[in-house]
Amino acid sequence: MSQNHSVTPNPQLVSWLLTGNSLRRLERYLVMINEYDITPIVLLSKCDLMEQGQITEKIDSAREIAPNVSILPFSNESGTGLDQIQARLQPRKTYCMVGSSGVGKTTLLNRLLGGADLETNPVREKTAKGGTPQRAVN
Repeated sequence: MSQNHSVTPNPQLVSWLLTGNSLRRLERYLVMINEYDITPIVLLSKCDLMEQGQITEKIDSAREIAPNVSILPFSNESGTGLDQIQARLQPRKTYCMVGSSGVGKTTLLNRLLGGADLETNPVREKTAKGGTPQRAVN
């Protein structure tokens, strides 16, 4: 017998961090999220590395896939847009953040939690991605 299991216990909001051309992946996540009646928000990260025209283009592309979903551009580096994200968060609610490696999930958590010091790798110039250090567990 097959059973469905939620990835996280009853989240109120799932944030998908998007930087590159991962719109098909976004579409797959939105289908899964919709099955659990969770409110999604698309967070367009690393906007400090893009021209305004690129940001607008990415927002427009995401809106084609998810016309009724909030899309918030932000920058962990400059702090632009972080206040809009923070305004969506409420105490004693469960949130889930998903996205590809290096899109800025851990850095965003550090910024939103103000004082958290979760370890991250520096952004690589070639790929414009960071990452969370991987450790072997003995």
